[in-house]
Amino acid sequence: MSDETKSEFIHVVSSNLPANGVVSYNSGFSILNFNIGQQDRVLYPSTLRLNFKFNIMKPNGTKAELNDFVGLEPCMGVYSILEQLTFTAKQTNQTIEQIEHYNRFLSSYFKSFNDTQDFFTNRSMSSLAGNSGGAISNNLSSYEADEDQDGSMDVSIPLISGLMSSSNNLPLSSQYGIGGLLIQLNLANDSNVLYDITNVDNVNGFYYEMTDVHISAEVGNPTKKQLSRFMKYPKINYNSISSYNTTLNSSYATINFNLGLSRVLKAFVNIIKSNKLNSYENGLSTDGIPSTNVDSSNLVKINKIEFLKGGILSPLNYEIRDNNDNQELQDSQMIRNFINSIDNFDDRNSKNVLDLISLSRNQTRTRGVENLPGQAFGIGINYDKISNDGVDFSGVQFGLNISSDFSIDEPQTVYLFVQSRQQIMYGPQGIKVNK
Repeated sequence: MSDETKSEFIHVVSSNLPANGVVSYNSGFSILNFNIGQQDRVLYPSTLRLNFKFNIMKPNGTKAELNDFVGLEPCMGVYSILEQLTFTAKQTNQTIEQIEHYNRFLSSYFKSFNDTQDFFTNRSMSSLAGNSGGAISNNLSSYEADEDQDGSMDVSIPLISGLMSSSNNLPLSSQYGIGGLLIQLNLANDSNVLYDITNVDNVNGFYYEMTDVHISAEVGNPTKKQLSRFMKYPKINYNSISSYNTTLNSSYATINFNLGLSRVLKAFVNIIKSNKLNSYENGLSTDGIPSTNVDSSNLVKINKIEFLKGGILSPLNYEIRDNNDNQELQDSQMIRNFINSIDNFDDRNSKNVLDLISLSRNQTRTRGVENLPGQAFGIGINYDKISNDGVDFSGVQFGLNISSDFSIDEPQTVYLFVQSRQQIMYGPQGIKVNK
């Protein structure tokens, strides 16, 4: 192999690790910073992974056991602990991509990009995800029984984002690239990550802990062809995720945001009861709106939704109505649009665990434990499935109206995620991010 194509793996430790190397939100440690310095090489985004050893701890500081019945959101696994992901150009300190409520975004994303076999195989091994809330307990059991393990669970996960899902190699040079990359991870509150799978409130005070935390990635020298392209076309196009949140507490909810984005591709929302957040009640579930504040086993019927651009119906010039009172599912067009709003986020063929039970308004229906992704409620729209050029929201408001049978005083938190096409322009003077 010639020098100009030679590559190697790098191992980057967080620049702000505590002295003992143990990372825990419980001890006041909520941010991890990883610095990949400027160099005349390129980063291969698909190889970037976050690696660590993971433990769940009891309030007394000992490790959780199988019979503690502590769970993580099944489709998420350890991704549950990541509250926010930020990529910054190190030399100029400019934000390239920032995904707030990152774990909420992934709670819908994973259900649209993994099938049951994924949760039994690679996702179970790499991120401790599973087919049910008890999967983490099973992992605890298997690691306790392994004499070669210290009880910690090994984790290696890609940092899913628009930038890291791009097919473009990232030049790290200050002359023909972004001038190095700073990766910042904000960790989530223990009470929003862990929950009691038996629903008897036995895990209050439990917390998660991480050791041997580092990022690995592959970097290489650019080929002559790549170097010529970097010099001639000093720009990188990529998809990015932006997030917003608000509260819903009426039968007719109007959601408006100034996105400030010029090339919007897709948008979707997921919803959760506000009192489930930070309460050891699985704050990452995508339940939808419950019909009562006592029993959330049945979901509210959505009668009508409208997507608006500057107050005008768009991209659909009509409202979507559900006129079938006897139907347990949402309107089929609502479901199709929601799936299309996440589908092909990173240009892969989609596979999912969405089915008639996880999308049903009647959550008292049961299934076998071999396929238990939980509720998967969402509302979404695809603005541009053909040209990938997007719709301009830089000067007009995004709007979503939701009319439903909601009739109780029980605030619901609504998370909106918007995928847009963005561009980095770089040079010796720095970078510019066009949104």
